[in-house]
Amino acid sequence: MIVYEDEASFRQTPTLYRTWARRGQQPQIPTRGERHTQKILGAVSVPTGDFVWRHQEEYFNAETYLSFVDGVLLPHYYRRRHRVYLIQDNASFHKKPGVLEFFAKHSRQIEVFSLPPYSPDFNATERLWHYTRKESTHNRYFDRPAALCQSLFATFADMQRHPEKICGLLVPFFKSTHVVLFIRGHVVFSVQCPVFSLQSSPNTDYGTPVTAVPPSPTSAPTGQSGSGSAAPSQTPPTRSPSRPRLSVRFRPQS
Repeated sequence: MIVYEDEASFRQTPTLYRTWARRGQQPQIPTRGERHTQKILGAVSVPTGDFVWRHQEEYFNAETYLSFVDGVLLPHYYRRRHRVYLIQDNASFHKKPGVLEFFAKHSRQIEVFSLPPYSPDFNATERLWHYTRKESTHNRYFDRPAALCQSLFATFADMQRHPEKICGLLVPFFKSTHVVLFIRGHVVFSVQCPVFSLQSSPNTDYGTPVTAVPPSPTSAPTGQSGSGSAAPSQTPPTRSPSRPRLSVRFRPQS
């Protein structure tokens, strides 16, 4: 089971977005000037679009994150002998000692991969937050925090009842790309549509950042290169044993 996780904050202050209006009349959205931020932890599986979430008012930290993973994410996605492969960003509380200890203790149920820093486009859940804002908060006035929560919760419930509405947002994460995660040159996680092939390494370095690697150039078969000589073999990069690295490679689907 491949699951993307992320956190998002939604303010009571309305967000502006493009919309229809009479020519020469700019739409205006009233506001109370109050933030009253609502914080949401969410996760979605690909390619099914199965979405789970939790609402909280306090700040994100290691305790609230682990409470979501242990109390919502794992019970919902984990099935016996079917490990959850969790892909997430590099938030500081994702790498706290207590969090890493939890993942090491539950390595049979869940394995974690961290995305490159500052790369929200690689996280499928980010697309759901954008969808939520379009459906729930853009160009809308909320007179109280409860009204904002009602709008958010209604959108989340609709996403859970009708995952087909968000499956189109997830297509780039399982259909149009071939994703390979590898440690020390050994493939540990491979996804290619329409068949998902997962291989796990017992020596996963939890919390290790993922680095984006450009696609490998396509080489001619041995003995059929343009110059008539054999093309050099493509060997995976070697890594120092003392510094395990986790990287991700995106290649167009053939």
